[in-house]
Amino acid sequence: MKLKLAVSLAMCAAMSSPAGAQAPASQSPSQARERTPSTANAPAAAPEATRSEPPEPDPVAETRRLISVSLLITLANDARDYQNRLLRARVQARAADALWDAEPEQARQIFRRAWDDAGAADQEAARREEEARKKGGEGRGGLVIRATARNEVLRLVGLHDAKLADELLADLEGAIEREVADSAPAFAAEAGLPGLSPAEAARLDIAVQLAQDEHTQRALQLAGPALQKVTEQTVHFLANLRTRDAAAADREYAALLARSAANPASDANTVSLLSSYVFTPNFFVTVAHGGGARSNQLGALRPPAEFPAELRARFFQTAAQILLRPLLPPDQDATSSGRIGAYFTITRLLPLFERYAPKYVPEVRARLAALSTPEASARFVPGQNKLLTYGLSATAEEPQEVVDPGRVGDSAARDPLYADAAHLAATKGDIGARDLADRISDTDLRKQVRSYIDFVLVSQAVARNDVEKVLRLISTGDLTAFQRAWSLTEAARLLKKSDRPQALRLLDDAAAEARRIADGEPERVRALLAVAAQLQGTDTARTWQVVEEAVKAMNKAEGYMGAEGVINVRFRVGGNVVAKTINTPTASLSGLFSLLAKENFDLSLATAQNIQAPAPRASALISVARIALGARAGAPARR
Repeated sequence: MKLKLAVSLAMCAAMSSPAGAQAPASQSPSQARERTPSTANAPAAAPEATRSEPPEPDPVAETRRLISVSLLITLANDARDYQNRLLRARVQARAADALWDAEPEQARQIFRRAWDDAGAADQEAARREEEARKKGGEGRGGLVIRATARNEVLRLVGLHDAKLADELLADLEGAIEREVADSAPAFAAEAGLPGLSPAEAARLDIAVQLAQDEHTQRALQLAGPALQKVTEQTVHFLANLRTRDAAAADREYAALLARSAANPASDANTVSLLSSYVFTPNFFVTVAHGGGARSNQLGALRPPAEFPAELRARFFQTAAQILLRPLLPPDQDATSSGRIGAYFTITRLLPLFERYAPKYVPEVRARLAALSTPEASARFVPGQNKLLTYGLSATAEEPQEVVDPGRVGDSAARDPLYADAAHLAATKGDIGARDLADRISDTDLRKQVRSYIDFVLVSQAVARNDVEKVLRLISTGDLTAFQRAWSLTEAARLLKKSDRPQALRLLDDAAAEARRIADGEPERVRALLAVAAQLQGTDTARTWQVVEEAVKAMNKAEGYMGAEGVINVRFRVGGNVVAKTINTPTASLSGLFSLLAKENFDLSLATAQNIQAPAPRASALISVARIALGARAGAPARR
C-alpha cells in the first residue's frame, strides 16, 4: 500500500507540474522571436542542420523518472520493515544502486542503512551456523563471521563511490578482525585461503565480483593487500583477471614474482602455486611437509592465451632462485613443503624447465638428485602419479580414467568408474557419455548420472547454437520438466529469425512443460519466465498472458525469491558430489521485467506491483525503475 500510494502521488505531482508533464500549448510572437536568432544582417539563412537548440523535454519520460525515483526511495524505506535481515540489506542496496545517477545523496544514505542491516545479517548467519555445529558435535574455538551480506553491499557501493567503499571496507576489516581474532586460522582453512586473514579474504571476494562486472581497476585496488601473498585464491584471481585485462594482471603477477624471490619464506609450494598462472590456470597442487599432496581445481583447465615469453622466463628465473636455495638439514627445514614437497615440485616442473628454460636444467637436476629418497622416488613416479602431469598437456584436457571400468568385476567398484568416465566425456560434449552412464548397474545412480549428463549435453549444444542437437537431446534425454521447458525456449531462441512458426510451436511446448510442474513450485515460475522472455518481441499479446500466469504462480510459490537464473545439476557417488551450475539468464525475473519495461513501462509497473512476496516484487520493481532512469547494474564508478 505504501508503495502504490507513493507512486500515485508521484504521478499526480508530475502531471500537475508546469515544467514536467505538459509542453506549452502556444507561444507569443515575442517569445518566438526570442527563440529565433536574428537574421537581419546575415547574408543568408543558416542551414537548418547547423542549429543547436536544446531538445524539448519529454514530458512522459520526466513523469516516469519522477515515478521511478519515488518508487525506489519508498521501496528502500519499506524494506526496513522486512523480518529477513539479508533481504532487508539486499533490497536497500539494489534500490540505492538503481537510484544513484538520479539521486546520489539519497542513494548514499540508503547504502549506509543497507550496510548496517548487512552486518546484522552476517552476525545472525554466523550464530545460526555455530549453533548448528554445536548441536552436531562439531564445535570449534571461536565464532567465524563470513561477510556475505556486507560483501554484496560493498560490491554495489564500489561501483559508484570509491570513498564510501573504502570507509565501509575499513569498518568491515576492523569488525572481522575483532570478531574472529581467535578463529582466523580456522577461517582461512575453511575458506580455502591459506595465508590470508579474514579481512584480506573479504577484500578478495569483493574484488572477484568487481572483476566479473568488468571493473578491473577498482577490483585491483580492493584486492591490493591480498595480492601481497601467494595463495591459491590470489593466483586464481589474477589468472581470471587476465581474461579481461591481460596487461594489468601480468603486471601484478610480475610484482608477485619479485616479492616471492625476495621473500625468505618462499618455498616449493610457492613455486607450484605461481606456476599455475603460467601453465594451469584454475588448477593448483601443493604438498604438505609430510608428503601429502593436495590438488584443487577451481574451473575448467585451459592454457593462458598468448602468454608473454619474457614473463614466462621471469617465472623460471624466480622458480630456480627459490628451488635452488641452500638446503637445510631435514630437522631444521621449516618450509611448508619440506624436502619431499620440493622433490615433487621439481619432478613436476622439470619437463617445463627442459622446454622453456634449459639453462637451469643441470642445477635443477642436481637438486632433484640431492632431494631424492626411497620414499620420495617411490611415491612420485613419473607416468604413475597423476598429479605430476595433470593439466600440463598441450591440449589442457582433463585426464581420462586409467582404469577400464569394464575390467573391474565388482559392480559396486565398477559403477563409480563408469560415473566418472561419463562425467569426463560429458564435459567434452561427447554424446558417448550417455552410453557410459547406461552401463551403471545401480538404478538410482544410473538415473542421477543420466539426468546430469543429458542436461550438461543440452546446455553445451545451446552454447554452440546447435539447435538440431538440442532438439534431439530434448526428445530422448532424461530431463526434468523445468529442464525440458528451458531447453525448448532456448531452441526457440535459436530459431526465431530463421523459422518463426517453428519457434512459436516450441514455445507452446515449453509452456505446456511449465504447466506440468506443480503449482506452488518455484521451477514453474522460472519456466514460465523463460517462455515469456522468448515470446517478448515476437508475440506481444501472448507475452503478457504468460507474464500474468507467471505472476499468479509466483504468488503461490513461497520458496521463489526472484534470484537470477541458474540451474544446478549434480549426482552423488559414495561420499563425493559432482555438481555443475549452468547459467540460464532467460529464466531471470529481473531480466524479463527490464525487457518488458522497455516495451510498456506502465503495464510493467502495474504487473510488478501485483507480485506479493517481497523479494521477487522488489527485483521486478527495481528492474522497471532502472529502465525509466536509464540506470544499469554496473554503472561506471564515481571517484
